[in-house]
Amino acid sequence: MNIWIIVAVVVVLVFALWVLIAGSTAAADREQALKDEIKRLADEGFTFTNIASMGHSALAWDTQARKLAIIRTNVNKGFSTIVDFDTIRNCEIVKNGQTITSRSATRTIGGALVGGALAGGAGAIIGSFSGSTKSEEKITALGLKIYFNSLERPSETFPFIDDLTLESEKPERIRVAELWADRIMAVVSERDIAAQKELAGTVRPQLQAPISQADELKKYKELLDSGALTQQEFDAAKARILQA
Repeated sequence: MNIWIIVAVVVVLVFALWVLIAGSTAAADREQALKDEIKRLADEGFTFTNIASMGHSALAWDTQARKLAIIRTNVNKGFSTIVDFDTIRNCEIVKNGQTITSRSATRTIGGALVGGALAGGAGAIIGSFSGSTKSEEKITALGLKIYFNSLERPSETFPFIDDLTLESEKPERIRVAELWADRIMAVVSERDIAAQKELAGTVRPQLQAPISQADELKKYKELLDSGALTQQEFDAAKARILQA
């Protein structure tokens, strides 16, 4: 009986060791796949102005070409989604499956996470990012959801925190998620302002021709005749017009 117990323990230990080695190998393969994909993009001319690497995925942009790259990996291969800045419509931070702060072009760029003081461990935050509550909530998942002007790909969520993220890494990942949300909406705001200026330059309001005294007096006389003005109000308006 004791022999079978020992055999069972050995089998469990060997299996656990195999899982650990396999997991480490898979993680190393994905890290290498991410590096290879980043190198491939660079070789194709993508200029990495900024990049946020989150283990097995990365978020990067090329401000010269005005493109955003969302880089992901599977077991041993990396793949990227490249989008133009002009297709980005909005973004929001999603915590534990719920939207807790939304970015729009009207938001002040550079704002910090409301209720962002960490407490109760690195993975807990006082209140939600919106500051609507004061309770502590453990962050097990945090992503940046980006919306596009596209029917084929209306949105995509980039993960900053998942169930494999270490507690010690969470504060920095929260900060980086907020930073990238503001960066993206700065681009959207800049684009919208430029579009408004262009529209203002091409569609100019027509200047109205000055109204003559005779025309203005005629207008007030019609109001008097219709009963909209009293004789006293008409006389006061007439005197003002003639004195102008």
